[in-house]
Amino acid sequence: MLTNLNKVLSQPFLINILVALITGIAASALFLLTISRFKPKIKISDRIACTYRKKEGQNKQLYSFKLINKSWFYKAYDIQVKAFICETIPSQNGDDIAFEEIELRKTYQWVLPKLCWKHIWQNVFLKDSRLNSRTNYAAQFSTYANLKTCLSQKKYITFEIIAKHSLTGFSVVKSRSYKHINEIHPGNFLSGNTFKVEQVISVDELVETK
Repeated sequence: MLTNLNKVLSQPFLINILVALITGIAASALFLLTISRFKPKIKISDRIACTYRKKEGQNKQLYSFKLINKSWFYKAYDIQVKAFICETIPSQNGDDIAFEEIELRKTYQWVLPKLCWKHIWQNVFLKDSRLNSRTNYAAQFSTYANLKTCLSQKKYITFEIIAKHSLTGFSVVKSRSYKHINEIHPGNFLSGNTFKVEQVISVDELVETK
């Protein structure tokens, strides 16, 4: 029986089929591995900006998160964001996390264009100088919820994003947590490829919104 099997496998056309099959599988695996590297390169700010805005005739604190598409070549699209107040709930055999969604003024962005090459070294060369090129590769999402109070109550804030790559359609999910009140900076985010916050009021002037 083994002799007959060896004779069958020794046929040139069967060898060619096996070689083509193995080559095709290897090529497909390499292709999938390559395109899987093409995912949105979205960065989330390492701080939260806090400033005052008029709402219903009153000055209220507005807290903002910032995103930047760091890709030099591709857009990110179908961007969805959520923010949560998180609290650790101890149990008999471990800890669970309770999530309370924060109401954001906006939770969806259709597209973030690729990074403007003129701003790649913005923090080094341009710093606080006014930008004359496009800055639409960055977006901010904000809320009037009193995040400062949340952090002072031993809770923490988690900001999550899901976005798709414009070439492959592959999605990426990213999140960042903010656990200390010092991660809230008074002022506004500067435009462009930076997470720097321009202070417009002092920390002592920040008052809690009831």
